[in-house]
Amino acid sequence: MRKILGLLLAAVITAFILPATSYGKTNSGFPTVGERAQAMGNAFVAVANDASAIYWNPAGLALIKRRQAQISHTDLYGVGIDYNFLGYAQPMYGAAWAHIDSGSFLMGGGDYSQDMYIIAGARQVDPQTYVGASIKWHQQKYAPPATVVGTASSAALSGDGFSMDVGLLYMVDQATTVGAAVQDLFGELRTKNSNRSVNGDSLDPDISVGFSRQSDPESLYSIQVSRLGEESTVHFGFEKKLQPELVLRAGLDDEVVTAGFGFTRNEWQLNYSFKNKTSIGLDRTQRFGAVVQF
Repeated sequence: MRKILGLLLAAVITAFILPATSYGKTNSGFPTVGERAQAMGNAFVAVANDASAIYWNPAGLALIKRRQAQISHTDLYGVGIDYNFLGYAQPMYGAAWAHIDSGSFLMGGGDYSQDMYIIAGARQVDPQTYVGASIKWHQQKYAPPATVVGTASSAALSGDGFSMDVGLLYMVDQATTVGAAVQDLFGELRTKNSNRSVNGDSLDPDISVGFSRQSDPESLYSIQVSRLGEESTVHFGFEKKLQPELVLRAGLDDEVVTAGFGFTRNEWQLNYSFKNKTSIGLDRTQRFGAVVQF
């Protein structure tokens, strides 16, 4: 256990040191994943026991008992930006794809798209400790509108790069879990402008720690602090099973109210989540998705 905690501490320290040696900082630009997580205020790093663990905390893949697939669709902020997620998980392993398309959102036309591909794995170290890691490939593209092609502002942009996530889950007892994850560790995004050379920016790591507790078989509480070392954000989540088929969820995502529900039928679960607004005032976001086990 001391060795695992030592490795995680080293990763956290590295996350602070490495970006200072690069040309600049950026972030992956991807919103969080999953209706369940968003409905619970994005307090999910210590929950992470479904296919969305591929994104939130790869150590959670060790908790999955059956194969499952997850699909999600979001109209980000209600302005026509499509955000889709597709994930597959089985005990110890998982893979996912996320895609953003600007659609008709960009003023004056043009098209922006962004993809993220993830491969993740986990293992159980001892009866209480789980660790995991993932490799992510990021890809971005921007095409200018036809009305400006041939002008000085008509340069197309493209970028790609790799990063790594690491995660840890520790079961304090049967009802209590502590989790930690570092996202976009050792990451770099190389952006190419069609009118100039390639620029490289290191991805800014996101460090999160969390705590979850199942107070009874039908109730789950969680808390998470994200972006440690910067302007930290605090997240709270709650999940309550009202009936075997129906689960209600609510949370606070950095002071923004979230809510949602899940409806289970046989091997399927349909999920919905609602986020009132973003921390910078953009409009509400709704997500729809489904999880199937097989």
